[in-house]
Amino acid sequence: NPLVIEDVWKLTGESSLIPTEKLEIRLNNLSLPEYSLKVAVPGALAWKDGIRDSEVVWMPASEGNWHISKHPHQVSKLLNRPDITANCVDRNGYVKRPGLIDVFAGGCDPYDTKSDGEAKDLSLGGISVRLKFFPQVDGQKFEFDEAVQDFVPSNGGESWETDQYVCDYVHRHDNPEDFYEDLIKTCVYYGCYILTERQKQAALVTYFTHRGYLGYLMERPQETSPINRIDHQYGMPSTPETIAMYDGLMMAEAVRKANTINHPRILMQAIQVTSQTRTKMDLYVACGFSQVACKSIVVKTTEEEKLAGGLFFEERVV
Repeated sequence: NPLVIEDVWKLTGESSLIPTEKLEIRLNNLSLPEYSLKVAVPGALAWKDGIRDSEVVWMPASEGNWHISKHPHQVSKLLNRPDITANCVDRNGYVKRPGLIDVFAGGCDPYDTKSDGEAKDLSLGGISVRLKFFPQVDGQKFEFDEAVQDFVPSNGGESWETDQYVCDYVHRHDNPEDFYEDLIKTCVYYGCYILTERQKQAALVTYFTHRGYLGYLMERPQETSPINRIDHQYGMPSTPETIAMYDGLMMAEAVRKANTINHPRILMQAIQVTSQTRTKMDLYVACGFSQVACKSIVVKTTEEEKLAGGLFFEERVV
């Protein structure tokens, strides 16, 4: 999984899955001094004072596994919503659930096998969290594009503050349970559901259950089912149909609003991904899953946060 910027240009080619021109320009721009306040900052999320289930805190660190461009307190100020805080938990009922499901949504490409620290070319764990679209902030920032005869985000979304990635994570621990714990910390910090790839999540679901965080896992969105029916299993399978769905969302972002992406690692993987390298682009897959999670309607129906119904791509919490 090359994540060094020089490697991106070596691997970019005509076989890229999505248009890369605007992504490459954005990646280059983020290295300029005038973009320093926008670009995601590396660091770590940790339980305060090392006490599990207390609260998750942010610690900047140059070699951190997390890269964050917006924290919950910054979004609170942006939206003028004092209720948006880190570690926001919905404690109504018997199940601990995320408290900001109308604000953030996440995606995850997990792994489920241990490694001895020597193995090469093993899959990494990828996590992505997105801030949803808020029309009161960005609803007027469009311009008419003659080429496509449609309104598109002005200047590729350069001035947009919502509908964008706020957190990315790429790493592989020798023990996958350490990755699952990192995923819990990410979900707790942002108060969001996480949509995971179903084929590799059995151990993850078991871990979340034992830790008391099952309420943070998203079931398969109804809109992604072949017959549009409710599927009460957690996660979304990677099938030709679901892959095409998130590839389409990633392509639309690359073409219409590449300038909303302030995460170099996300840009790198989006530029590199091909049909042959997809299985190594763990962060790209996580981003695709977070796109689907953001566009799905969340409906509270039981204490276990059943997900269901609605029109795909409509952003609303019922």
